[in-house]
Amino acid sequence: MIVFHLTISSTVSIAQAPYSLPGGSPKPSLSPPFRVIKCAYWPSFDGFPLTSIDTSYFTHLYYAFLLPDPNTYNLAITALDEEMLPLFVSTLRAKKPLVKTILSIGGAGNDPKVFSAIVNANSTRSTFIESAIEVARTYGFDGLDLDWEFPLNQQDMINLGILYKEWWKALKIEAKATGRTRLLLSSAVYYASTVFKYSPSPKYPGESIRKYVDWVSPMCFDFYGSWDMVTGQPAALYDPTSNISTSYGIHSWIDAGVPPNKIVMGLPLYGHSWKLKDPLVHGVGAPTTGAGGPNNGNMIYSAIVDFNRGQNATVVYDGKTVSTYSYVGDMWIGYDDGRSVTKKVEFARVNGLRGYFFWALGQDKDWSLSNQEDTKTERLNASNCHKSASHLPSVLPFEPAPPGEHIGSSSSAAQTQGVFTLQDVGSKLQILTVNMGEVKTRLGDIDTRLGAIDTRLGVVETKVQSLR
Repeated sequence: MIVFHLTISSTVSIAQAPYSLPGGSPKPSLSPPFRVIKCAYWPSFDGFPLTSIDTSYFTHLYYAFLLPDPNTYNLAITALDEEMLPLFVSTLRAKKPLVKTILSIGGAGNDPKVFSAIVNANSTRSTFIESAIEVARTYGFDGLDLDWEFPLNQQDMINLGILYKEWWKALKIEAKATGRTRLLLSSAVYYASTVFKYSPSPKYPGESIRKYVDWVSPMCFDFYGSWDMVTGQPAALYDPTSNISTSYGIHSWIDAGVPPNKIVMGLPLYGHSWKLKDPLVHGVGAPTTGAGGPNNGNMIYSAIVDFNRGQNATVVYDGKTVSTYSYVGDMWIGYDDGRSVTKKVEFARVNGLRGYFFWALGQDKDWSLSNQEDTKTERLNASNCHKSASHLPSVLPFEPAPPGEHIGSSSSAAQTQGVFTLQDVGSKLQILTVNMGEVKTRLGDIDTRLGAIDTRLGVVETKVQSLR
């Protein structure tokens, strides 16, 4: 893992003022009321039974993955896919509550250069788009998802922006021609708006995403793993010493011009394990000799829970990073548990994100992480925004619209009492002007104190476990 030298603050924005796109033009952080999204990816190769999925915890479920043929650029459908695609859709359609189904294309196993070739010309983009729409409609999906890991250079990013635009246009044309509801379009992306793993580091086309994608899904995990020779938190919410954190990544997307309500934050249902070089040195950053087990040290959450109990491992909650680790002997595991997932969900809500997703469905124990928050019917409005942040300092207070008035939209469907947006914010809503430098300092102090409290609680928890 390359450590990036950009130091960031670990503070949380309680409510967001209008952000600016390049050029200084203020844009709204929220649109008219939207359904909060809670997704999960179902790997067709993983074997988790479709009939065992509890859809009450989700709004959208992804089929992972189909790959483009490297020669024709049409979607390649394997024998397994021929069996699983119709089964995935039909099984989920029979469940209550109903969820949207999305077909994901790509994944970590796909050669990123194939996508580079696809987006490089109008003809190849057209072939790919037509094939994706045809397959989605044939099997009855509600949407399509692009998981390109990752665009290799800035030209790839420029071409990706063109692909989004042409894909969006094709989806609208197809929907109008057939009289069907337009297919959704989402895109799984790097945790930050700049892909730091490459040099020079390419930047995603924020403007194209804002205009032509329903939402993007930053993959906020795998920050550290067995490829690093020291232990680290694989999905830290905060890291006050670097830009390797979920909070940095999410805010980089917003700074790139992507509205918060087009961001669906990624959460892992797995962790990474290491073999400690010295069992007596077992904190974050401890030297290691490699992976702590098979699969390059990857462990799904249910296996981590069983391991901790079976081996009587010491479990430590790290309040500074909002993550958890456990150790016993020379084994060290970094992961998210219920406490850290709950805090991340709160982070998503407080920052006005569209929602969050899990990789991968069924990897937690008895849905113990998936059930941390039920958002299937929630709509982000003034009342629940105040409720979710009621225990936090009010930095930028927002007021509901007066009865009968909807702020910032002339749409009759949006004339909902109490719903707030930031459309036409300058004329419709007065926002308290605050000194943001002072606010960040105060929030930083609060965050530090909470981290200290959480660390102490972790020590107490460890002592209690040792007494059992």
